[in-house]
Order: sequence, then structure tokens, then C-alpha cells
Amino acid sequence: FCIKSREDFDEIIGLYKSDAKLRGEIKNTNDAIISRMTPEEKSALGPVPPFLAEHRIDLSKNWVEYCYEGCITEEGEIVHYAMTEEVYFEDHQSLAYITPPCSYPRKFIPELQEYIEGYMKGLVKKGYLRQFFNIELWANFSTPDGKPEFAFCEINPRCAHTYHYGYMYVYGTNLYGDNFNLVLDNKKPENTPWSQWASGTANYCTEILLTAKQVGKVSEILDYEYIDELESSGKVKLIRHVKDRNYEFTADDSKSFAGATMLQIWIVTDTPAEAAKFEMEIRQKAYRTDLGWEYPSWWSSL
Repeated sequence: FCIKSREDFDEIIGLYKSDAKLRGEIKNTNDAIISRMTPEEKSALGPVPPFLAEHRIDLSKNWVEYCYEGCITEEGEIVHYAMTEEVYFEDHQSLAYITPPCSYPRKFIPELQEYIEGYMKGLVKKGYLRQFFNIELWANFSTPDGKPEFAFCEINPRCAHTYHYGYMYVYGTNLYGDNFNLVLDNKKPENTPWSQWASGTANYCTEILLTAKQVGKVSEILDYEYIDELESSGKVKLIRHVKDRNYEFTADDSKSFAGATMLQIWIVTDTPAEAAKFEMEIRQKAYRTDLGWEYPSWWSSL
């Protein structure tokens, strides 16, 4: 639900209160989760809300979405690990992930660190220790002084697994290994993607996402003669076949707002402009039909 006023809020709460079936389904979900908790966890739980409210972002005001990666040692030290920019088409269908971020100025890294630490210190006090986490957040630089304004999206109590290859190809790090070393031996990562980004020594790794919102066989959407040629050409680092070429998308698959992923393709370039140019070339040749992609203006103008 989108709430723009107190009247909207009151109307939605009224609908919730009048829908006994919905309230029962929410309660059943919460009860199922709580039933798997230990007595100690239950006693520390407190009241469980029936629903959550979160901010709403106006994308017309130049907000950009990023994924921050970090970890915390047993002693409570927050280690800044990596930063990835999430790029979407104008309809918010997935386009690509690029690390390091190409639209976040390195001079504002201290502001980002302060923002993350201000939030995570509260979780450290609650016992979030010796593990990775990733935060999806929005940043906007259309402010009077040009400094970033942040909006929190979500936090996941794990590393962002899909970014392992991006980090590896551009920074030479190993997210999985760093994760195991921290959890098993409380060894914090020393050589991080973050430190290389901050020093300006890294080039760019882009994870191109080929997605679908239509019903039909994957091989009818993508040209596998081109895909096979690209995979053996050495021009890309890796192609991950999320869906088999013979997989047939159903109506349920097509409901995904960001699109159902068929392929993930990793490329490394010296500049964001080279990444954007290669991404557009791959997308144009990979799809059998031009789907009229509405690129964000800044990406197509790089």
C-alpha cells in the first residue's frame, strides 16, 4: 500500500481490521516462525507487529540504489567490505550490477561510512557479531551542498552471494573465503574491495542481467547461437545459466517486477563508459526481439 496522508493510513488500517482472513494468515505465518525459536529467543522477542511500514522513494528525484557489504568481528569492529551499484531500466526491470559504483563519488565515502556505522552500532549492541551483512540503500546528491542524502531499504544477515564473482574479477578477493574465515576463526578481511575502491586503484566489473517478463521458452527469447559464441570468445569473464535454454516461463514467472533472470554475464572494463557500451551491445544481440528497453539516461550517455 502507498500511504501519502493520514487519511490513507486510517483507510488501510480500517481494511486490515475488517479482514479477519488476512489477519489470520498473518498470525499463522508469525506463529510458524516463532514456533522454531528457542525459549530464550521467544522471551527476548517482544511484541510481533502484524505488518511493516517503510519509506517510499521518488525515483524522479535522482535516487540511486546501492548494495553495501560489510562484516563485524567478535569484538564488535565494523569492517567496510564493498559497494555495488544496482542499475535498473526505467520500469525497474533489472539491468546490471557494477562494482565499484560509478555514480557514487569517492570523496563522499566518509559520509557513507558514518551512516552505516550509525545504524550497525545498534545491532552490535544486540549481539550481531562475527558475521557478514549487506544493506540495500538509496543515495541522492540533489542536495543544497551536494553531499549524499541516504534512505535505508533493507538489511540481509548474510553476504550478497551473487557479488562474489564481481569482487573476485575486479579486486582479486574471495567473498566466500573471507566469510568462512570470519565465522570460523574471527579473522577479519584485510584486502577488501572497499580499500581498493577508496584508493582509486580498481577498474570495473559489471554483472549484466538478462531477464524476461514474458511467457515462453528461454531459447525463443534469447539467441543461443550468439550466447554460445560469446561464451567461448573470451570477451566475458563468466556466463551463468540461471535458466536452462529449454526452460519455459509460466505466467507466474512473468510476474516478477524486476524480471525473471535467465543469464548473468560478468565483464571487466577500465571505465563505466566501456561497460555501458558492451552491455548494450550484448543485450541487443542476445535477445531475438527488441523489447524497447528504456535505459536510464545517465547509463546510455556514459
